[in-house]
Amino acid sequence: SPVNGQPIPTRLAPGIEGPRAAFRLQPGEVFEAVEEKPGLGGVLFLKLAGGKGWLFDQKPGVGTMCVREEGTQGEASLPAGWESVVDPSSGKTYYHNRSTNESSW
Repeated sequence: SPVNGQPIPTRLAPGIEGPRAAFRLQPGEVFEAVEEKPGLGGVLFLKLAGGKGWLFDQKPGVGTMCVREEGTQGEASLPAGWESVVDPSSGKTYYHNRSTNESSW
């Protein structure tokens, strides 16, 4: 959940101050990220599945906006083509499909 407890408006492009999209992520809502782009200051931009726009994991001067959800499934139960990967900067696990280059938190 965002540190400020408010819904997060998604962006049309990977940028904190970029134009806003229509979709708003509610605090505690789980989402699927299909692409990641590192930004300045350690910010990670996340493209939401379904064309819902882009989010950012933290906002300088505000704090954490979203966190990776830990998966409970083992590697053997993942769909074909998917693998679990540990992000070296956060130590959190996410899932990656090598064939499509999709990522899911």
